[in-house]
Amino acid sequence: QEAEFAEAAAFLRTLAGKAAEADIEVALELHHDSLADTSQRLLHILELANHPNLSANPDLGNLYSAYDIPEEPWYEAVERLAGRVTLWHMKNVQRIHIPELQRSVFAHAALDEGDIDYRWALGRLVKAGFNGYLSIEGGGAGDLLAFAARGNLYLRSLLAELAAGNDLLVH
Repeated sequence: QEAEFAEAAAFLRTLAGKAAEADIEVALELHHDSLADTSQRLLHILELANHPNLSANPDLGNLYSAYDIPEEPWYEAVERLAGRVTLWHMKNVQRIHIPELQRSVFAHAALDEGDIDYRWALGRLVKAGFNGYLSIEGGGAGDLLAFAARGNLYLRSLLAELAAGNDLLVH
């Protein structure tokens, strides 16, 4: 498997170099069913690629909802990736674990209602220097645009708290 990491890193190093020439940043997304399916593996690729124009996209919804039991807690992924993030896809879910069946089911949730605490996660990443792009992904039941608008209001309220000097890491 290490050869796959080296191959991916070499490709990303070349891609990041060409993108930098065009003034484009490259963010590698934490995504299930890929080499970068945990924060440790994503960081490993970034470290092997070793290019200043290559960063992380900690899509915590992908981490959290991919497997019966997540391979790592979402908050550990935030801690590991803090300082390496320039773009962030955000979606939330509620995990319903059924141990008797060794399965979990996931219901899409609003950013402020799912199992991932985006108040804490945003506070942690901002404390580490994040000032990049936020993208609300996924959707709930019903109107997708209304769902995204709700997430936008929530994020704007968190950003206003940060601008007012509030520490989102404290509840």
